[in-house]
Amino acid sequence: MVAAPSSAETTGSARRDALEASLSQWDARVLAYDATRFDFAGRILAVAQRLRPDVRSLETIHEDLPDAAAYALSKDLCRATREPDFAEMVRRFVVDVLAPESGLQGTLAVQRFLNVRIMLPDQPQAVFPFHTGLLYGHGPASRSLWLPLTDVRAPESWPASLQLIALAVS
Repeated sequence: MVAAPSSAETTGSARRDALEASLSQWDARVLAYDATRFDFAGRILAVAQRLRPDVRSLETIHEDLPDAAAYALSKDLCRATREPDFAEMVRRFVVDVLAPESGLQGTLAVQRFLNVRIMLPDQPQAVFPFHTGLLYGHGPASRSLWLPLTDVRAPESWPASLQLIALAVS
């Protein structure tokens, strides 16, 4: 005799199925959004220039600052993403854009601050490797979002600074 699954088991199974399905919707997608409404780059640049007036643009940080100063600035920028108005922009982005476009449903939790990384050219040791949140202790329901603040595309003769690979390949 096989017992019928309890409602808790059914709910757990439904959640697992939904998480599994969301992976295919989330897998290495490039998502278009209104960069005027969600001006992450502009906000980060404004904070960078407030903290370091010698920063001309996000594209020139490597020219404007010594490497150690660029690293220190990245940590300051991470802290700045916790400011209430920035956090509200992130929340609105998740609710209005990310969740509907990615098939994410139910209660969503968002990291309290964003990780802002300044990738300096010609510094292979600074390249952030391919990874998944699972390797960093995040649960199986977590999803990572990479939000480039500068143009990361490259001509065919150059490697792009951001590479997306499918889940099956990774």
